[in-house]
Amino acid sequence: MRSRRRLAWLVAAGCIAAIAIAYGGFVVAGGGSKPRLKLDARPGGTAALDGDWRVATASVVGYRVREKLANLPAPHDAVGRTNAVRGTLAVRARALSNLDVTANLSTLRSDRAERDSVLLTEGPEFARYPDARFRLTGPIALTGLPEKVGRFTAAGDLTLHRVTRHVRIRFQAAVHGTTLEVAGAVRIRFTDYGFETPKRPIVSIRPTGEIEFRLVFTRAAA
Repeated sequence: MRSRRRLAWLVAAGCIAAIAIAYGGFVVAGGGSKPRLKLDARPGGTAALDGDWRVATASVVGYRVREKLANLPAPHDAVGRTNAVRGTLAVRARALSNLDVTANLSTLRSDRAERDSVLLTEGPEFARYPDARFRLTGPIALTGLPEKVGRFTAAGDLTLHRVTRHVRIRFQAAVHGTTLEVAGAVRIRFTDYGFETPKRPIVSIRPTGEIEFRLVFTRAAA
């Protein structure tokens, strides 16, 4: 009887270890997720809006994807982020007339190095397709700025995995000191951009996710 119990215990322990390994390689149970990116700046700017701007080093772009381990009651948000962002913005007659931003997704980092490694070669294949680019396709009147936080919708082309789709992105903007800051997110379906989620045992990953951003712009050099 004791030997049977010992064998059953060893089998159960082995199953638990296998589940932990399968799960731990891609997601993290518990611990909470990073909060969504939002404006750090409060309105109080002195900068004139009209002119040319460039992305500053404090800018952040990232992803948020919902994952769930079988038999656990609550899903988990996998969150990866990078500061490798470049781009320009132009304001003419108090309207956003041009916006072109690119992020290097091969530099995305989450709370698990294993997840980061998987995403480089599977699913979105960030090592092969590192650039995500957004280009504005229509002007936006910057009503309320610089005195208040403005809420806007940008229509433009999002290129990911070398596939371009037209999207509409809701964002907030504020002028603080001599900087212009924008923050928002857009939800995408992965198959629309030519890839599916990586497959892992007992882990379910939603086929949609969010691209989040907080972009800080400073005046471009003359």
